Amino acid sequence: KEKPLEDLVIVVDDGATLSVSSMTLVGVTLVVGEDADADGKYPSFSGTIKAAAADGVSEIEAVKSNFFLVSSDVEEDVDGKTDVMYVAGIPTGEFTLTMGNITVVDGLVLLERKDSKISASVNNGVTLIVLKDAYLLTMAPEKENVDISGNIIAKEGAEVSLYGAIISGKVTVEYGANVNVGSTDYYNSVLVNTSSTIVTGSITADVKTDDKDAGVINIVGTIFIGDAPLIGSTGVLSGDVNLGSSYIIAYPGSDLSGALIDVIEATGESDAESTEYYINGELYMTILTTEGSATVGAFTNGLDIKIPGLVTPTFAFDKDTKDAKPWFSDEEMKTPYYGSVVGVDKLYTEFETATVKATISAGVGLQIYIDGLIADSFYDSGEKAYLLTVGTHTVSIETLSGYDGSNATITVNGKAVSNGGSFTIDVDEEEIVIIASGAVPAQSGAVIVDNADEGMSLTDILLIVLVVLIVIMAIIVALRMMRS
Repeated sequence: KEKPLEDLVIVVDDGATLSVSSMTLVGVTLVVGEDADADGKYPSFSGTIKAAAADGVSEIEAVKSNFFLVSSDVEEDVDGKTDVMYVAGIPTGEFTLTMGNITVVDGLVLLERKDSKISASVNNGVTLIVLKDAYLLTMAPEKENVDISGNIIAKEGAEVSLYGAIISGKVTVEYGANVNVGSTDYYNSVLVNTSSTIVTGSITADVKTDDKDAGVINIVGTIFIGDAPLIGSTGVLSGDVNLGSSYIIAYPGSDLSGALIDVIEATGESDAESTEYYINGELYMTILTTEGSATVGAFTNGLDIKIPGLVTPTFAFDKDTKDAKPWFSDEEMKTPYYGSVVGVDKLYTEFETATVKATISAGVGLQIYIDGLIADSFYDSGEKAYLLTVGTHTVSIETLSGYDGSNATITVNGKAVSNGGSFTIDVDEEEIVIIASGAVPAQSGAVIVDNADEGMSLTDILLIVLVVLIVIMAIIVALRMMRS
């Protein structure tokens, strides 16, 4: 109790399992290995690991995880003693850095693989420090991402590679450090075609001074700065950036004003080129590259562009591509463009509005109109359904001759809408049901004229003839009675 155990190492290996609610390390190292026992069972640790770090307490949460090391230590320098929590390894299972300052002393690989039930993240409130000669690697396959909502600091001499990550926190690249960000297609021949890194927070590198080397941001593959295009985005990239044949995709609202991208030393100007992409008249993204040679059709097809309420087309590779939409080099969209992804200043195209299937039911004596057009105008024989575009529409009903529609009602998905009123179809709606009902046959002897300016219908004429015949027959009967 007077003096904590120092240099104690707890080893969980050879198929052993250790589960705790919480474990606090004081000068102790926890090692969870990767060796299975004779029956093929791998070691496993579950629980919260705590240790003093800086001026607080740091935490790591693990669930059925192995192949990692966590250590508590005290570092001494000219300023005194500092508590440190170290971490290293390639943890499996769920491995989350949840709180406080945590230092990578050797190497740490954070993976996200839902198919293998492996996940890792750096939570908000965590500062992960990567020391000199240490490395940090994040990777995730396509459509998955390692979540980095906390902070990462790459110290001088550190190597950090953030592939397949969503960075909503802050990454700081200090003098002499290197950070690779983007996507790659190789990791121990196991993890291929990683998803691209998305930055909604910031990546900032220290700029070179007379006596210190700059921190460097290396773009690998493709990186997205910002998210949620056409809505307003965030994301900052600042400092020395090596781009080369890789690509930066920046959404509106992102900030690259401090990015020194492939700067030519002699001129101090960037060697990168950029093209702005407009969809339906709105700036969707800006693509930057220095040496990239991809063509616009192939590249934009690979981006899987999705805009709420719009249908993404297949983009044309060349003029002979069938059932595909080209990009245009002019705002009037008269000149198709099939060249390099950054070959011109601006490119334009249009997406069609998305449609939703609708069930439209008009009761007897009623006709439904959508946006002033008869409902049958919206029937698609190929889909065998009514199709309405996402957005706001008007709906109205007409009462047919011979019926009384004074009590007729309209409902859209069960909600009443007035005759001539409007309704809105949201992007996420799967089906719309429009029902008009409540018309009844007109009272006997009444003549219903809905549209007097269009003249009498056949029904009106027959009713008048019937009345005349009844009158004539009544006169004939009366005359015969008088004679008798």
